[in-house]
Amino acid sequence: MKEFAYSYIELGEQYRWAFLIIWLLWIIVAHIPNFIDFHNADIIIPIILLAIWGILKLLVIFIEI
Repeated sequence: MKEFAYSYIELGEQYRWAFLIIWLLWIIVAHIPNFIDFHNADIIIPIILLAIWGILKLLVIFIEI
């Protein structure tokens, strides 16, 4: 679990720009008419991933897992 936390945090810090581009493309795809309805997923998925990243970051900083 410790290695997963460190690798996830490192990945998030190194590739912030890539996650932003993927999120923007997801928003574009989510709002295409006559396509699968992803209107709520374009907000929920990044919030979940950012929350996981933030919790792991806080755990590493304060508890030093």
